[in-house]
Amino acid sequence: MTGKPRPAVVIESNQLMPHPTVIVVPFTSELSERPLPFTRLTIDPTPSNALTRVSQIMIERLPGVPAVHLRPTGGCLEDDKLTELTRLLALWLGIGERQRRQVSTARTTLTVSIAATLIGSHGNVRNEKRDSGSDLRKGFERAR
Repeated sequence: MTGKPRPAVVIESNQLMPHPTVIVVPFTSELSERPLPFTRLTIDPTPSNALTRVSQIMIERLPGVPAVHLRPTGGCLEDDKLTELTRLLALWLGIGERQRRQVSTARTTLTVSIAATLIGSHGNVRNEKRDSGSDLRKGFERAR
């Protein structure tokens, strides 16, 4: 990904806000005609999503970006596209749609909720580094 501003879908629960880092799924206008399974969702521009051209959501890219680099675009995904994005994220992450996933030896149940808002980002998300394993462990420790 380049450092240019681009729209993205926030996939972090509103219950975690405000948080200094936000997990997003970015869009690209460079369309992939034969993407790997579960990696792209094509979105046509509509008045409600505020896109200016046909774009694809890059499900294979889930960066954590500083919240200060985000700005609202005034757009949102239509319900059918949000449902499809949720399904593809579940497949990409290995989370069954109706399945509970047991985490850690204490059998803590991880509940995943996805709330999406279309946003734009400033800054270079390509260079954003995040130790998601460490963040995940910290989250489980706080949840106990």
